[in-house]
This record gives sequence, structure tokens and C-alpha cells, in this order.
Amino acid sequence: MEDAMRNGPSKRGKRTLYFRPTIIEELAKEANRHDRSVSWLLQRAWKLARQEIKSVPARRAGAPAPADHAQTAETDSATNPQAA
Repeated sequence: MEDAMRNGPSKRGKRTLYFRPTIIEELAKEANRHDRSVSWLLQRAWKLARQEIKSVPARRAGAPAPADHAQTAETDSATNPQAA
């Protein structure tokens, strides 16, 4: 904390992220199970997944959406009609 005060404003800050309601419910349940905040859970998940995500090739501008994205949307709409 002292470094942030000496070196200017901290890079931490409030962010708004948008998730489907079903994902929010899952995050809340899992955070509760760990007796932690959703913020802690997301930060931990990012730390665990970071290297795997970095290994995924970047999408080029104008390229079609990857197949796994389409599957996720189909799965969500099948399990949650409001997601469609």
C-alpha cells in the first residue's frame, strides 16, 4: 500500500464485468463455499488459468467467432431460455 502512495495511484480499481445470471449464481455459490468474496474467486481463477489462456491463439480482426464460443452460446440457450 505504501508503494502505491509513493508511486502515484494504485493500478487496482473498481471494474464492471458483465456475466450471465447463471454464471453469477455459480460464482456466488462457489465463493460462499470457500468463505471468500466473488472478487477473490475471480482473481484466483485468473491466476490459475492465465497460462492456459495465453496459449490460445489470438483472433484476427474480421475472423469468424471460434467454435467453442458458439457452443457456449448454444449450451447457455439450451439450459437457460433467457440467454438466447
